[in-house]
Amino acid sequence: MDDIQSNFDEFGVSAKFEDEVGSFGLRKLSYKKLESDNDLPEDIRQWMDLRTLRVMCNKRHRQMKKLAAAISSSNESEKQEAEEHLNRQKRALADWFLAPNTKWCGRGNQAEKYNHLGGYSRADACCRKHDHCKFVIKGMTTKWNLFNYRPYTISHCSCDIRKKRDLSSLLRIPGTKWCGAGWSASKYSEMGGLSRADRCCRKHDTTCPYWILGFETKYGLFNWRVGTLMHCSCDERFRTCLKMADSADANMVGRVFFNVLQTKCFVLKPEKICKERSWWGQCTKKGIRKRAHIRDNRKF
Repeated sequence: MDDIQSNFDEFGVSAKFEDEVGSFGLRKLSYKKLESDNDLPEDIRQWMDLRTLRVMCNKRHRQMKKLAAAISSSNESEKQEAEEHLNRQKRALADWFLAPNTKWCGRGNQAEKYNHLGGYSRADACCRKHDHCKFVIKGMTTKWNLFNYRPYTISHCSCDIRKKRDLSSLLRIPGTKWCGAGWSASKYSEMGGLSRADRCCRKHDTTCPYWILGFETKYGLFNWRVGTLMHCSCDERFRTCLKMADSADANMVGRVFFNVLQTKCFVLKPEKICKERSWWGQCTKKGIRKRAHIRDNRKF
């Protein structure tokens, strides 16, 4: 039998909102009808063999039963060996839920002591601080009349906000409160030690009228970056401000922003769209909308 493929929108879109497809990130998807096991990809075909899965499951049950009997044994050496084997399995399983090169960022932790940190020590310190939040509800438990149905712990909002603020400071240039991901200033007039560069960053962050946040779709463009994407005119004003400041800190920020990170910007161009269609699919009302187009910033 020939393969059957169906092509259609991921979400249904009426003619009225057809011009906004880019804004919602809609796209065409292809679905292939599976007639037999041979139609499955090689890497997942083995997981659909129920007989093999049953054998593996029974083998695992026998191992766990033997391990449980050894832990309950009166033989101390046998009991100790079983407990060590179980702890090794727990640690191996915990590795899947921890960010690489960390001991605290994930489900649980691998640190033997409070002062033990992974290779990414600054991020690990933030995760450690978050894990010691006083108000938490562990997975599949009830506390404060709220049942947490998730397999992981949920924390008080103040703890999560503090962790987000601490992590964002890692993406900020030292000595500044405005140059980086977000800002740490509690009020508009507050500046870091590198005040001349910070003043340009503050103006860039607060006065630009056109921006696209990280992982946000706006003006028909999806920003897959962590940082905010700014209009090219705003980035050019930011570049000019740093040049006019002509200080060591301003030049350093300019080189990092424009030369090292090689940030992008966008421009808005008008394009014709169809706002309304007739029952027959003909466009009855046209309009103009702005669409963002990526551009490269000039070197500093």
